[in-house]
Amino acid sequence: MAILKELRRRAWHVAAPVLGICLAGYFLYHTVQGERGIMALLVLKQQVRNAETLVASTDAERLGWEHRVRQLRPGTLDADLLDEQSRLMLNVGRADEVVILGVRSRP
Repeated sequence: MAILKELRRRAWHVAAPVLGICLAGYFLYHTVQGERGIMALLVLKQQVRNAETLVASTDAERLGWEHRVRQLRPGTLDADLLDEQSRLMLNVGRADEVVILGVRSRP
């Protein structure tokens, strides 16, 4: 019996630190690799940067379209823009003009 008590006492002295190290390792692993860990935070930050870049480019495009729409409103009508749009939509030109067909890029 004394040997059994001695083995239990020594086993507890070994098992407690091993259990503590395993528990600390578990929490450390999930702090770095977990669903809400450091690596997930870095991925989310990259996604936020990508989304901000997309928002900035979309805002620039929207501002360009707003400018074009503003030019087509009554009172601020731009004659050149109106002429360009009407020729484009009607596919017409004057007799003294030369038409060069090609790919037209949108603003």
